[in-house]
Amino acid sequence: MPLSALAEIILQPIIEVVAYVFGYLTGVVVVPALTLGFFRVERLLDDERSRPKIKNMRADMPRPRVISADAGTAVGLLFWVLVAVAV
Repeated sequence: MPLSALAEIILQPIIEVVAYVFGYLTGVVVVPALTLGFFRVERLLDDERSRPKIKNMRADMPRPRVISADAGTAVGLLFWVLVAVAV
């Protein structure tokens, strides 16, 4: 009994983090591919300093809509569930 509690305390957060990162990265690729670029997944760390401050660089192009990181993660994990079912 104490061993299962210890495994739950240690393994559960590790599995959740791995699943979230794996699902998020998959969602970042799958969402724009499935929606033909109309939607994209929001960035986890949106640092203003990392982007250039060039205005009107893409003024004539429509901006894609952004879905939350959690929704992107769900789409990524659902994609892998569907792949596993198909196999």
